[in-house]
Amino acid sequence: MTAPVERLDPSNPSERKNDSTSDELAPERIELPLPGEVVLRPTPARALDALVGDLLAQAMSCVRTFGDFHVALGGDTSIETLFIRLMSDPDLRAFPWDRTHVWTTHQRSNPGEGHPNMCLLMEEFFVTHADLPKSQAHTMTTVRPDADERYERQLAQAMSGRSRGQDRLDAVVVLIEPDGGAGGVALVDEQNQTQPTSDRLCLWRSEGNAQTPTLLTLSRRFLNAARMVAIVGLGADHQGVVAEAMTHRDRLTLAPVAGELRWYLDHAAAGVADEP
Repeated sequence: MTAPVERLDPSNPSERKNDSTSDELAPERIELPLPGEVVLRPTPARALDALVGDLLAQAMSCVRTFGDFHVALGGDTSIETLFIRLMSDPDLRAFPWDRTHVWTTHQRSNPGEGHPNMCLLMEEFFVTHADLPKSQAHTMTTVRPDADERYERQLAQAMSGRSRGQDRLDAVVVLIEPDGGAGGVALVDEQNQTQPTSDRLCLWRSEGNAQTPTLLTLSRRFLNAARMVAIVGLGADHQGVVAEAMTHRDRLTLAPVAGELRWYLDHAAAGVADEP
């Protein structure tokens, strides 16, 4: 099934807000062979605008319904781009940070170039600048072998006030990486084993040919139980990964079971040529 693409409406002033390229819109309708809903914008900035607007709406809805909002964020080289937008967008002044729990989708035991220390980033951006209570910034501590079990206990405790069946993530936002990763897992399952086999919420993984697990991640089953999964692709570096997802859409590892799947793409990531 080809995903519907949400396009800008040039007759709507709100779609043109703070956009110097509003007169350079792509053709009115473009079909992209991706599951779920595709939100396509001409530039990375506009794609992020659409994402943060939807994230605010999701947060407000969940706070009204459940009293809190649980979101998991994931990305490696590009995660700071999302964090900066969340902190700088004026439309997010109403974001209910005091009722929000921020989780991370993955963390490597040896963060370095291209693999940020999410603990430090979440402290810097959300606790310091967004007034998120420190107890609600749930970072993964990878120095202990039982880090997966400890994170699972944090999840269970933070969601204990919700009824059974509602104790799941309200949103998962992952940024595509040029190597094909998204949220600590490969976006496309090359072995065509898309059905998760573990009942765990969090687990250790090995990368490549490594014998020792060095990557702590939320499980695919838990990610796919979320109310909304947002996959973000920005720039030409992501075009190859998006094209692979279009070709192998039956092998996507992120496919919500009872939630919404949304893609937030700019033209370059989607392989859409801008009109001259």
